Amino acid sequence: SIGRHVDHQLTRSAAESVFSAPLFYYEDYPYAQDEYDEARVMPVERFYWHSKIITLSVADLRARIAAIAAFTSQLSTFFKGYNDLVQQVTRFTGTVGGERVWHKSFEK
Repeated sequence: SIGRHVDHQLTRSAAESVFSAPLFYYEDYPYAQDEYDEARVMPVERFYWHSKIITLSVADLRARIAAIAAFTSQLSTFFKGYNDLVQQVTRFTGTVGGERVWHKSFEK
């Protein structure tokens, strides 16, 4: 996950210390739905960040919605209810074109 939440940073650090293969970092929804300054969310490092879009099937989208709905605290904080969650996630996924992930590179 890319972001500034402490638990996300700890998880990222743990994964990077365990896995030597190149990693992909997902955008943490619903935080990623807000317009944001990439310089604020991207870690400050000597790397360049590149994004890749993973196309989601209808089943993938349903699974994503179900996973977000499982976090009841997020459901009540970010959405007006389940139907609003479905609408927002569907809209965001359509705007992005699927699931956007990021990877580090030394090249622009």
